[in-house]
Amino acid sequence: MALSEDQKEKIFADFNTDSYTQRELAKKHGVGIGTINRLTKGKTPQNGTLVEQVVQTTIKQNVILEQMEQKSGTEQKSIIIAANKQLDKTMFKNQIHNDVRTNQELVGVMQQQMAEFINDDAIACDAAGKKSSAAIELGQSIMLASKISDTNNTTIFGKTQPEEEKEDKKGSFLQIMVPEKDKDN
Repeated sequence: MALSEDQKEKIFADFNTDSYTQRELAKKHGVGIGTINRLTKGKTPQNGTLVEQVVQTTIKQNVILEQMEQKSGTEQKSIIIAANKQLDKTMFKNQIHNDVRTNQELVGVMQQQMAEFINDDAIACDAAGKKSSAAIELGQSIMLASKISDTNNTTIFGKTQPEEEKEDKKGSFLQIMVPEKDKDN
């Protein structure tokens, strides 16, 4: 009996966790060990490290929950507000870095296109015996855009996230960690 693509996907998902022996995979998916051997021969599990990271994160989260349960409701709220504030700053900075990288890539593409245009225009103008003012103007515009982008990228790092963006966020991962019994203390 041939395995469906869905069955293969499920087998590989479990195989990639690096948490099952071939015998365990065969039993779990109702196939022979030879089938598992043929499917996984020469392959290396891809998600074992991620599984370990989830385990370590869960252990750390449980330790944090235990520590939070020892705090009063007021302390818990202050801890969560401070943690959310730091998390928002970190996420905002990461977004700014991503935006800067995107802007730099766009400027690079524009500069490359400008160089190609100038080269093509210069060849055409040279052949016609004319000066290329269009290429020069385009080059100046792109260089100005590049300078503006660089200026904005350096000054925006000193700014904080606008208040309206902070207010729009509903909840966070950290808020679900507060034990319900102590929330109102």
